[in-house]
Amino acid sequence: MPALYVIAWFLLGGALAIMQARSQRRKRAAAAPEWAAHARGAVKVDDFSADFGILEALQKRSAALARQLPEMIA
Repeated sequence: MPALYVIAWFLLGGALAIMQARSQRRKRAAAAPEWAAHARGAVKVDDFSADFGILEALQKRSAALARQLPEMIA
């Protein structure tokens, strides 16, 4: 019987997490229409180039950290 309570507890927690995620998505879509357009896949070329620039910066930073890693370990 306690196992049923545990299962019900996890199912309820999962349902609440899904509801909260949907609520957050609606709030973001209402607050920032450009975010909603991005989420729908209506991404402009400028948006893509900005995202690509961020990706390039992250790759450069990770490469720099990889070069520093042996010094950090030693």
